[in-house]
Amino acid sequence: TKQIDLNISANSLKVILDAYKPAGSNIRVLYKLITEDKDMNSDKFILFPGYSNIDLLGNVINSEDSDGTSDVFVNNSNPGEFKEHVFTANNLEPFLGFVIKIIMTGTDSANVPKIRNLKGIALS
Repeated sequence: TKQIDLNISANSLKVILDAYKPAGSNIRVLYKLITEDKDMNSDKFILFPGYSNIDLLGNVINSEDSDGTSDVFVNNSNPGEFKEHVFTANNLEPFLGFVIKIIMTGTDSANVPKIRNLKGIALS
């Protein structure tokens, strides 16, 4: 996406999207934060934690094990079925903007993943 600038700093980021994810496909989401300190602004995108890296209380187990998957496991879709996927990153350094990157892969080029209703929400 384009860079989203905020009027007030935030420390959490949530991405919500509806996705058609056929068998053999995968959707991963990454983010980049824009901070006040230009030296801290990295060109590197960071994977959202993913369901396998979040404990029962919603805390990240190990930031190095983030895989970019949604907060909860979502089964593959039936033809034409879009399911909601939510990606959350909490307790981030304060930021004044963000950029989202979505990576969709699949094993069948005739039946690819699709997304709609993309929302990016910055929370304080």
